[in-house]
Amino acid sequence: MKILQFAVAFFFLNAVSAWAALSGPGEPASSTMESLLNEDLIRALRDPFEAPLVIKEVKTRVQSDLELYQLRDLKLNGVITGPKKSRALIASPKGQTFFVKVGDLVGAREGRVTSITPDAVRIVEFYVDDQGKRLPDTYEMRMDGDLKLLDRKGRN
Repeated sequence: MKILQFAVAFFFLNAVSAWAALSGPGEPASSTMESLLNEDLIRALRDPFEAPLVIKEVKTRVQSDLELYQLRDLKLNGVITGPKKSRALIASPKGQTFFVKVGDLVGAREGRVTSITPDAVRIVEFYVDDQGKRLPDTYEMRMDGDLKLLDRKGRN
């Protein structure tokens, strides 16, 4: 829909520019353009009250139970290390336990397990900033129950 609005506005502006160039000496082209480039036309290109496209995406895949909770509500209960890969045991507030590996989704903000160490699990979650950009937050969930924010991209 936005592409169609942009195409219509672009065509309209080009048509107005051509018409203004052909207009007679009695009416300057700049005044014609200013009268047509009013606030209503500019607002037709982007609605400031509309949610960013990143937020409006519809999730079509089924979420696991582990993706229903915020990271602060989850607790790391243990880590199982092996020669090739490690797995972590995470408990939900309801007492359910889940085994996760690197790459699994965790948390309500589409967090993904990036690494598992003997005493912690690192998770990258995403948030949408004021301009609609999707930016990462890196957290470390420790065995002592501590959830620490390690890195915030795009924030001061």
